[in-house]
Amino acid sequence: MYISSISQYMNNRLDLFEELIEYLQSGIYELNKLYNVTCIGIYNHGKSTLLNALVNSLDDSIFATSDKRETTESKAYQYGDILWTDTPGLNATKGDDNVTMKEVRKSHLNLFAHNLSTGGLNQQERKFLQEIARIWDNPKQFLDNTIFVLNNFGGQDENAIKDVEREITSQIQTIFGAEAKVDMLVVSAKNYQKGKQDNKQMLIKQSNIKQLYTMIQGKKEQFSKDDIMSRRLMKKLDIEIDKRKKELEECESDIKKIDRELINEISKANNKIKSYRQGEI
Repeated sequence: MYISSISQYMNNRLDLFEELIEYLQSGIYELNKLYNVTCIGIYNHGKSTLLNALVNSLDDSIFATSDKRETTESKAYQYGDILWTDTPGLNATKGDDNVTMKEVRKSHLNLFAHNLSTGGLNQQERKFLQEIARIWDNPKQFLDNTIFVLNNFGGQDENAIKDVEREITSQIQTIFGAEAKVDMLVVSAKNYQKGKQDNKQMLIKQSNIKQLYTMIQGKKEQFSKDDIMSRRLMKKLDIEIDKRKKELEECESDIKKIDRELINEISKANNKIKSYRQGEI
């Protein structure tokens, strides 16, 4: 009975290894997917316009834009080797917030779009970040994978921009901790689109869209390096798991052999006892 229990235990361990292998294979599948950039933010703060600029949609035909609520569910569009995802506004409905949170969990990089002319982050934006800080296993990872993009619609001067940047940085550090590192950039998606349409290089340069794209590529390259390291580690782990699995199978085989021998010896002993008792009678 004791040996049988050990055998059952070994079988259970083998099942766990099988589950681990399946988990690692699913992880490799995740690494093979397109790099996903998700844009989040308040309704009418320029999320869709920003994405249109980044995918060179000069007429806003890829991601719908207007003064009324357009994005009611997530929309993804592949441009180059990146999957760009637009999300509903954070201040629309509770359901929209849930959709956005789901997309953020899947995303490799987040663009947090904010209308510079409104000043610092409003209550709904702060509430969303507070929720991430509360439920995220590693809130720092969210910040590492997020660029706060300040859309400059009104042509604010340099001093006003610096004041807003400082205020937003302070708000984020209040939520995530004083040591939190904040990636932030001021852009003008509309100026970029106009510059491209009218072939005005100065507008394109001043829009900072190309600089934002460079930041995104930098994040993507870092992810690719981590991806390569992850693949190497997974390969080593896969080899190690195979070795351990074979050892467990050999151990299980030995245990079964001992189990059979022990049962056989017990049977012989029982037969001898019976013969002895019958002899006494």
